[in-house]
Amino acid sequence: MKLISKYSMVPAACFLALLISSCNSYERITDSKEAVSNYTQESNYTQESGSKAEAAAQETEQTESERETEKEIRKNEGNSVGDTDISARAKAVCGNYFKAGDYRYQLNVTPGEPDARGILKMEFLQRDEKFSNSFRTIREFNLRLEEDVNSYSLEDVSVNGGGAAFTVGVNKDGSITLQGSTDEAGDYYECESSLIMAEAFRRPLNDTDLIGLDLEDMQLLRNEFYAVHGRIFKNEKLKSYFGKEPWYQANTESDKFDEKIFTGLEKRNIAFLKAAEENFDEKKAAELKAAIDALAPAPYLELLPKEGEISVSMYSDFEHASDRGNYYEAEGTISVPITITIEQQKEIEAGGSVELVVDELTGKTSVLKKSGKPDYGTYVFVDTPDGNEDYGDYVMAAYEPGSGIYRLWSDSDDTRFKRIYEGPIYVLKGACEEYFYYFDMPEKDRGEAEGSYRMMNFNEVNPYGPTPYNGNLLVTDPKGYVKALYFRGD
Repeated sequence: MKLISKYSMVPAACFLALLISSCNSYERITDSKEAVSNYTQESNYTQESGSKAEAAAQETEQTESERETEKEIRKNEGNSVGDTDISARAKAVCGNYFKAGDYRYQLNVTPGEPDARGILKMEFLQRDEKFSNSFRTIREFNLRLEEDVNSYSLEDVSVNGGGAAFTVGVNKDGSITLQGSTDEAGDYYECESSLIMAEAFRRPLNDTDLIGLDLEDMQLLRNEFYAVHGRIFKNEKLKSYFGKEPWYQANTESDKFDEKIFTGLEKRNIAFLKAAEENFDEKKAAELKAAIDALAPAPYLELLPKEGEISVSMYSDFEHASDRGNYYEAEGTISVPITITIEQQKEIEAGGSVELVVDELTGKTSVLKKSGKPDYGTYVFVDTPDGNEDYGDYVMAAYEPGSGIYRLWSDSDDTRFKRIYEGPIYVLKGACEEYFYYFDMPEKDRGEAEGSYRMMNFNEVNPYGPTPYNGNLLVTDPKGYVKALYFRGD
């Protein structure tokens, strides 16, 4: 057996959210699978009484005066902590975490505001029972991460927090501990490095996700949905595998485990994997994997950003697509958001302007400056720095903490995109197009229709012309071949 590696998700990116390092961020998802030599690898984790944070607190020997002195030195030297940059340790802590034994509780750690990116924002979240991609903030802290300090007393700054004090431990093994007796208290583990396929908890799986998996991989992946909720396994192989995972807490007997705890998305992916196991053909799977491995990278691969939204539009009829065996080659365009840096935003706020490329294919540029009509938009695109904004294009700017840039948008949070590629787009057979907010919908209710869910078979027929495949959340394999395309918006 070869276990799928812990999938790595490019930070937002994601998913998405999808897709997905933070639940509320846009990401391009890739599935860089690397074989793990031994799925029963040893772990130095032991389940002991007491909190990790208590042990972490004993590890620091600095006095308060020493810490204050170090803070002052960092401030005077322009250290990355607290200004527009972020330290290596702080970067390593940023990500999406889940609570050991109860996946319904999660933690997002992101860089802080533009002028204080080194002060991390920690949001402890509780999942909406009816929609897997919806969470509400229940605790929020601001963390100034210091070298060699692992335990922090922080004030809850969430809307309903009331300034309550909590102890948060940033542990040497990469986990984070929230001390206390509340439901959300416990140890939190980073999703991407801890789970077999973290994105399986954030988006629907399809046939392209099965490429390279063997039967035992699928079984482990399916049972991981149960493991993150603390189900006790009777199967010795499952008990052995998950028992070595530091996040696994066997707290519910199998006969008492209530599958109502699963969201619609989790139920959907469990059913999908179960069916895949029943229909698994080892020979065909090996042949498909070899064929996919032999494919050349997509021509646009190097153009795809590692984080942020990516808008893709493709013809959906066979007149504009070719069947290449294991994938389709379709005519389409790829666009990315128009963005400005923190420095550019400051320049505009000070009364200046910046010239931005608004179409990479033609080289067209436009000047962005402060709007004189804030009810229309914070900023406005004009032809020249002195251009009349009455004929301009009004936009707002949304700060993206993960990348430290501002994304331009207008109307009801519709991102302003610029084209970066036009030409053939490679789509793996089995890929799908889907509306982000339908992920939890049962198959009988979802159906297959444009705007909700479609297999990307490039056989669309419509008397008014085939509706293109569109989306702004792109999932690809490491070579840039499309696995899924989701639309998130209103």
